[in-house]
Amino acid sequence: MNFSVFVNYEPDKLIDCIVLGIFELNPFSYLPNFISDQVKIYISKIMKYGDFQGQIGQTLVLYNVPTMTKKRILLIGCGKNINLSESHYKKIIKACIKNLVSIRAKYILCSLINYNVLHLNMYRKVRFFVEISKEFLNFYEFKNFKFLHENPDDQRYFFLYIENIKKLAIIKLAIKHVDAIFKGIIRTKNLCNMPSNICNAKYLSEKSKSLQLEYPNLLNTNIISKREMEKLKMNAYLSVSYGSYNEPFMSIIRYTGNPERNSYPIVLIGKGVTFDSGGLSIKPSRNLDEMKYDMSGAATVYGVMTTISELQLPINVIGILAGCDNMIGQNSYRPGDIITSMSGKKIEILNTDAEGRLILCDVLTYSNRFNPGIIIDIATLTGACTVALGEIYTGLMSNNEQLAQDLINAGKISNDLVWRLPLHTNYSKDLQSSVADLNNSDKGLAGASVAACFLSKFVNNDLWAHLDIAGTAWSSSKMKGATGRPNKLLCEYLLNK
Repeated sequence: MNFSVFVNYEPDKLIDCIVLGIFELNPFSYLPNFISDQVKIYISKIMKYGDFQGQIGQTLVLYNVPTMTKKRILLIGCGKNINLSESHYKKIIKACIKNLVSIRAKYILCSLINYNVLHLNMYRKVRFFVEISKEFLNFYEFKNFKFLHENPDDQRYFFLYIENIKKLAIIKLAIKHVDAIFKGIIRTKNLCNMPSNICNAKYLSEKSKSLQLEYPNLLNTNIISKREMEKLKMNAYLSVSYGSYNEPFMSIIRYTGNPERNSYPIVLIGKGVTFDSGGLSIKPSRNLDEMKYDMSGAATVYGVMTTISELQLPINVIGILAGCDNMIGQNSYRPGDIITSMSGKKIEILNTDAEGRLILCDVLTYSNRFNPGIIIDIATLTGACTVALGEIYTGLMSNNEQLAQDLINAGKISNDLVWRLPLHTNYSKDLQSSVADLNNSDKGLAGASVAACFLSKFVNNDLWAHLDIAGTAWSSSKMKGATGRPNKLLCEYLLNK
């Protein structure tokens, strides 16, 4: 469904359906000015039957309405209070979209953005409306491997109606932002849902290079191969990939929206394990197919880099996709091995299924060369985070109060929620090793925080946040698939920057 804005509707416009909100106590409080008295009288007569009273979420489709005989009118109940809450507004939007799906209207005019919603200005109201509409439509379904014939007649055009032309620019901006964010989300979902026999580290690097071709004036992509990693002594990262036929690749995507040399970049690091068997600490077979989603962090970075390029934001961002597989082979790393990371710290391997932190620790060390202002890593890192927070909240751990609060606020605004978990030095006790500087596993308690403490050892003095998306990156429901989180959270944060 394509969204755009209409100012000053004319009756001869090609519109199949007009959406009107009706309140219980004062039915015509916010009807647009082109609705004639004849139409209002007709609606009043219909409401007297009692089938439609304007209660929140009630709907009724009218045909052959006086002066509008060639158009449908969809009535949406808006309740008693003309100042709507966000939850009531969401219910109204869903009722609207659900009914529009069931009728064959192609060109739709909707006046619902003109209503008062508590705590939402016009920009937020439009973003809220379009985002909820797209999400409710299940706007994207992964069909790459299905034999389907798309019907071009299914395309719908949704026009948001306003009478105040002064609001036109801000509404267009809101729609532009939503379109760019959802373009990134679609690409993230595409990557996440792609099977591992196709989407390996090489595939991620090729997608990264294609992004530069799409935005050549904004992006510069550099691919770090296995041989270059060996020269850099990224042994922790490399050790994870030893058991796989597929070589590791690290993709560096530089976005330069602010040409000032003194502008410190924001570095986004995405864990890109395109399949995680657990290595020699092998995972159980149940739901093992879902381990293709272990590259959701890298897919998120790819989607976010798409969005900021689409919007040409005046900031500098470096996106890193850290791709590899964690498989079992004759060269697999083993529990008991001691590996020297890029930082020089020696790590005792206790669990080969705690591989994400081994990849990220070297990438965190590598990212220091960019002199970053802020580092945010995104990773499906621990099952412990899923146990703690479920599918509702992404886990957040940070060494900086302001950065943590900025991400929490962005999560609330975008409804892509995060919950801050502790990053206490005492959790480091679990990482103590008798034979190395630290080990790579927890003792079975507070696994998400212990993993974050491990990563913090490689951050130096940078402002850093860690997002554990193990519970939020995909859904295990009947229609399992990627959720596209935490794209909205990160895009909101970057828009605020």
